[in-house]
Amino acid sequence: MNYDYKNCTTYVQRWLTAVCSHNLNDVMEKYSKNGILIGTLAKTLLIGKPAIRTYFADFLRKPQLCGEINSSAVQVLSPSAFIVSGIYTFAYKEGSNPVMVPARFSFVFILEDGHWKIANHHSSKVP
Repeated sequence: MNYDYKNCTTYVQRWLTAVCSHNLNDVMEKYSKNGILIGTLAKTLLIGKPAIRTYFADFLRKPQLCGEINSSAVQVLSPSAFIVSGIYTFAYKEGSNPVMVPARFSFVFILEDGHWKIANHHSSKVP
């Protein structure tokens, strides 16, 4: 399969667009059947879609939640896997107070049933 890896970052942007839409099903559609998430605000390793869904069901409730990608880089592992790493910033409201959370991220994407899916997603606050 020939693939234009210059567009790998668009898959992270699609995930972020789903997060900003607060559409849980759209967010979950981006993850692999056996995906793993280490969420920005998670205290545990989340393995599998049910655990990831529980995390995002709570995360997406944050008022005015959205984010932007500040920087990213791509590593191609094989014709069916690549990593996108970088920095993004989430913004949301707590009461009337705006909250900004800059975070580091790594997404491992794999080809699953002919579609690029997130196999592993690690996100942590920038210290």
